[in-house]
Amino acid sequence: MSMPPATNRAPRKDVARNRQLLLDAGRHVFAERGLDATLDDIAHSAGVGAGTAYRHFGSRQGIIDAIFSDVAHSFIDDAEHALTIDDPWRGFVTFVERLAERQAADRGLYQVFTGQSGGCISREDWQTLSSSITAVADRAKESGVLRDDVGLSDVVGLFSMLGPVYDLSTATATPIWRRHIDIFLRGVRTDAPHGSIAAPPGLSADAISLAMGIQ
Repeated sequence: MSMPPATNRAPRKDVARNRQLLLDAGRHVFAERGLDATLDDIAHSAGVGAGTAYRHFGSRQGIIDAIFSDVAHSFIDDAEHALTIDDPWRGFVTFVERLAERQAADRGLYQVFTGQSGGCISREDWQTLSSSITAVADRAKESGVLRDDVGLSDVVGLFSMLGPVYDLSTATATPIWRRHIDIFLRGVRTDAPHGSIAAPPGLSADAISLAMGIQ
């Protein structure tokens, strides 16, 4: 059986190669500059024409969706790993630290997790992720180390506040975000002194998803 001419296969190879170049460049550009980077910026970084980028993805949102479509799965994997750690408190700490590490290294990932600049986790993935975070926290509470009033909204709220701290860490080449994580973790232990500021109860998963624009 004769093979088709190589010239018939080359264009398809070029299409696949260009798509991969754009995805790789998009991950790098979004990690460094965040989701406000344009598709033209990504095309330039990939070394292809803007028209090629638009033919593949149609818009900036198209490549955001392609790159981050399964982002929640990495967070869910982190939570599942935390649940295998014998010490529930160490599991909670490991989970929070791992999420912070991922987001400190990738501005786009941080924006997706917090629902900014067109980044958003799907409702189905959010339901799984929120349940996973709650399971990690509940296990630490049942062990008597994590405060009973700490829950999902406190973990999500922590990361929503860390954006400027990540920027400061980058600007100073110092992982100052680790200090803020440590302060948070010390404050949510049952043996931490009670604060003097009146605070409302935590938000539900539905309230958080509404605020984050999860459809």
